[in-house]
Formats: sequence, structure tokens, C-alpha cells
Amino acid sequence: MKIPAMRLALLAAIEPGTHFWTREIFSHGVEEVHSRIIGRAYDPIKYANIIDKVSKFDADTDFAKISNAGAHLLTPEDLDWPIRVDDLESPPIALIVKGRRDLFTNPSLAIVGTRNPTPYGIRIAGDFAAGFVDREWSIVSGGAYGIDTHAHKGALIAEGVTIAVIAAGIDINYPAGNARLFAEIAELGCLVSEVTPGTPAIPSRWRGTLGARGCRPRTHAGQAWHWGSSRGRSSVGPRNARFRYSTDTRAAAASSQYHSRPQEGHPVTRPRRRAPRRAARSLRPYSVGLPRGR
Repeated sequence: MKIPAMRLALLAAIEPGTHFWTREIFSHGVEEVHSRIIGRAYDPIKYANIIDKVSKFDADTDFAKISNAGAHLLTPEDLDWPIRVDDLESPPIALIVKGRRDLFTNPSLAIVGTRNPTPYGIRIAGDFAAGFVDREWSIVSGGAYGIDTHAHKGALIAEGVTIAVIAAGIDINYPAGNARLFAEIAELGCLVSEVTPGTPAIPSRWRGTLGARGCRPRTHAGQAWHWGSSRGRSSVGPRNARFRYSTDTRAAAASSQYHSRPQEGHPVTRPRRRAPRRAARSLRPYSVGLPRGR
């Protein structure tokens, strides 16, 4: 079995971002790890599911699924591999890409944020994306509703290119309401996935932030916005803190007309701070005006 097929087998069996398997592949190489899994050198009880999937893996079937989806497999052995993803604490085993592969070498800006933004956040996300694509930068974001969606729309309206990192298989529109947007992104930019075709999005904390995890290391600068309710992507900040690289935030100053909030004076390149919670006052009514004895 060739190295691309081995990587695809591991990609189908291992959840993205698993630190143990990332260290194993980095230390021993893909061929050695694949051979150890097949030979049951790892704990056969703890890793029974992974051993079973890798042992029964049919490379021809999965490569056919990728081809039928109009996508292709991208591995670290390819010349156009986005080397910035190697700065992640757990770099991807491989990527499934649908669209233009040449965009990974362009200067790019990541814009991610809450799924429930304010109108101001929606407008600024679109304007910020449009300002950068006018300067021939690419926009990178997830596929979720909210800030991610409006960042892509702002780039497309400005006739620029954008890259969407999705949390499901490349052949699954997740969320379904963005199906038309994904089709347009695949035509003008590209879609990127860290899982094999047919893999559904898992509504968990980790898979839900897969797009945010994969965005910033593919870029030269990154912005994270949290304008909206706390039900949005509140874990973007902590996940970004685990990246082992220095983000060039000075690149964001290239679009200086969007660099400050017009009313409150807070820079848009940092999340808005919330006021500390205060102890709730007693809800017991005052005794003024009440009859004696109550």
C-alpha cells in the first residue's frame, strides 16, 4: 500500500486532533504506524475500533468517493501542502480538498466568530473580508452560521476567493442551510475537510470547533470575534491559545478603515470584554407602605 492510501486509512479511523496518534506519526512515520496498527502492536482493547477500521479499510472505495465528490486527497508529501498547518499542536494526517489547491500559497486572513452575531458583527465581518480580498488576500473561515458565513459572503460579493474549513465530509453540506454557499465557494475558492467523505458532523465541542482549529494556521493573520450571545463559538479563544506559532496581527492593519469601532472605540481585532457579574440584589420587597406584621 502506498503512503497516500495509508494516510487515507488513518484519516478514516482516527478522529482529527488526537494528540497520541499525531505524536506517533511524527515520531515513527506513517508507514511504521500503519504497520503497527495492522500488526496489533498497540493495545488491542483500547484501540480495538481503530485497529478494526484500518484492517478492513478499502482504499479503492474511499478514493472513488473522493473522486465522485469532485475532490482530491492532499498529503504532507505533496508540494502544494499548506505547511502552516504543521504549526498546529496536532497537525492533520491529510486533507480532503474540493476546489483550487493553489490558494494555500496566497496570503490569507482567518475570520471566525460566534454563530449568533449582532448586526454590527455581521456588517464588520463582511466589510473586513471585502477589504482584504481587494488587496488580493484570501479569506479562511469555518462553515458555521454567523460570522463564518458572513465572512465568506463578504469575500464573494467583493469578487474575491475564500476557503471554508468544514466539520463534516466533503460531500456533506453541514449546515444544510449553507449548501448554496458551499457550492459557490467550491467553484471560486475551495472547501477543506479533515475527515473522509460520508463522515457526518458530530455535535460535540471538539468537532464543532474543527473549522476554527483549522483556520488560523492556514493563514498569515487571524481575527476572532465574539459579538453576540454566549451560545456562539465561545471556545474559539481557548482553542487558538493552543496553536504553537505567532500570529502576525500587524497584517490586519492593512485594512485600517475597519480597524476601530466607530462608536465605542474598541479595536475590532480583539474580542469585546464583558462586564464582571455582580451579586444579585435581594428580591424581597421593601417594608415601606406595607401593613404591620407582614
